[in-house]
Amino acid sequence: MQTPSIDNLHIIVPNQGHLTHFPVEEHIDYEERDYFHLIKLQDPQNTLVFVTSRRLDETILAYYLKNIPNLPEDCRSRLFIYNPAETTRTPNLMLRATADESLIETIKTKMSQAKKVYFHCEQFESQAKGFCEKLGIAQGRCSWNEDKSRARTVFEDCNLPMPKGTPVVNTLEELIAETKKINPAEGAKWFLKANSGLGNVGNAVWSYPQSLPSNVLEFKSGFVAEEWLDAPYKASPSLRYVITDRDVQFMGAGEELFSEEGEYIGAESANEAYVEEAKEYGFRVARRLMEHGVQGAFCIGFCAISHDNQKWSIYAVDLNVREGGESWVNAWKNALSKAANTPKKYRVQAYMKKPGYYKTPSELINKVESLGTAYTAEKGEGVILYKLAAERHYGMAAFADSMKRVQELFATTHASIEQFSSELVSELVSL
Repeated sequence: MQTPSIDNLHIIVPNQGHLTHFPVEEHIDYEERDYFHLIKLQDPQNTLVFVTSRRLDETILAYYLKNIPNLPEDCRSRLFIYNPAETTRTPNLMLRATADESLIETIKTKMSQAKKVYFHCEQFESQAKGFCEKLGIAQGRCSWNEDKSRARTVFEDCNLPMPKGTPVVNTLEELIAETKKINPAEGAKWFLKANSGLGNVGNAVWSYPQSLPSNVLEFKSGFVAEEWLDAPYKASPSLRYVITDRDVQFMGAGEELFSEEGEYIGAESANEAYVEEAKEYGFRVARRLMEHGVQGAFCIGFCAISHDNQKWSIYAVDLNVREGGESWVNAWKNALSKAANTPKKYRVQAYMKKPGYYKTPSELINKVESLGTAYTAEKGEGVILYKLAAERHYGMAAFADSMKRVQELFATTHASIEQFSSELVSELVSL
């Protein structure tokens, strides 16, 4: 019998099941944020197998590896990146990987050389379950079909504080009848959530006698209404965890940031005033999810309100059983904090418009390095870019020992990138 030559084999498939009908370019954009798993290469016992829609640009890969602290010299020999065969039937990565018999055999060969095998994906749904079954892994691991009403049931079972809300309704008449049972006051404000909505898609503010918002009706699974929480001070903390086959790991807490239109744009380090309370609520939910056979990443979103900016009340409002946009920044924050032996603060923004001047990832990387704001271990602070493969936008995170310094680094770098592009355009126009 062959002696295993790999201690821990991590198979990573950054699938985006909800993007089944999107072009491959959209998948590439989302997949890149899951390359935070590269940080696992810090441990010489870890070997990584990435399955991606398209091979990651070598410049981008080298950039990420350069920024990982304390990376062993042999890291590249423990990294394997595979791309499943193209198919005209679907751009969906997980389905393509499952249908590629050659790829399946290649991964099985790697598995036969490993003592332990771990599987990671964006969301463990039916497509991921089928892939794992073909490989013969993740036995006993269950998929979790997300919906807002199911999240409320979990929160209630775990005795978490949450806004008063309705069961799933489908029509305006049903909505009016159910909300009147909770609060009959005229003009009462409610937050509507499409039951199968992903993230903030399908959410809207409503009050009687308004008609139903069109974005809520786009979903055919009905919707729930939650009583609007109002106070002079309001925040949206988000806490992330990973459930393994043995325990639960807390990954970090962030304060979600939104545009004036209510669109999610990023996050920053959470207010410590309520993190410990929220953290305990998250462990309660983790234990309940484990009872259902759930493994992998999940996130709980809260609404935090205060009348004096001192004493805060928090309410559970969202449950996402998948990786999310903040998994990337929490993984980096934890790695950088451990290397520096001091906790790092951060701010991250995901969808920043990429100035037209920057045609390649190298140009944007070089610009940040020339500014002197790029992260270095010597300084223990700076900016790390991501979503570099996207054509029209990019992501950026600033890390430092204090939020004041984080905001300075972020603002300085962003302004310089924008200014450089504007100056170049002005020069070209004047020619």
